[in-house]
Amino acid sequence: LPDLIRDFSEVLGADHRDSLKARHGLARLRLAQGQVDVAREQLRDLLGTSEETLGAEHPDVVERFATLARASLDTDPEEAASCCREAVDRSRAGLGWMAPRTIKVLLLEIEHLTSHSRWEPAEQALSEALEEMLVDPGLEDVGVQRLFATRLRCCLELNRVDLALAAIEALDEIDELDPEVEEFLRAARERVEVR
Repeated sequence: LPDLIRDFSEVLGADHRDSLKARHGLARLRLAQGQVDVAREQLRDLLGTSEETLGAEHPDVVERFATLARASLDTDPEEAASCCREAVDRSRAGLGWMAPRTIKVLLLEIEHLTSHSRWEPAEQALSEALEEMLVDPGLEDVGVQRLFATRLRCCLELNRVDLALAAIEALDEIDELDPEVEEFLRAARERVEVR
């Protein structure tokens, strides 16, 4: 694969979109092989070139920030948090809140925050996102439903029953809930009633 990437770079140029995609593929392969440090270094190098060539808000740049965040989750939580926030901000600016890619990177950020029991920042990020999303239709979207469910979980962890009840109410208004979200909602209702 490294030889193929070198060939792409020689023929198309190092900053050609296909060359950049091939380099991203190699970094992801290194991650899959467990070569995390090598992959992270390749991704950092790739990000600079990608931003210059494609622009800061390009979906490929967003995806590379998300890949670096995933690569850093276990080894460098601060870098993971920073990359998640960059991916969310850039995707939101370039594609909008309701874009599937934006929702995907926001879920990655929230997963990172909640895995480190950072409930308050997670709830704040979700609150901001959902407030802006409510301007747009799309509550039937499974990603949006999962954001509401995750906000509900954050509110329960923070003992914010008022916000938890508001999240339950919002989910109750959705006609067709994702089965996982529906199951979580049932358990959350019981937890709120116990309090």
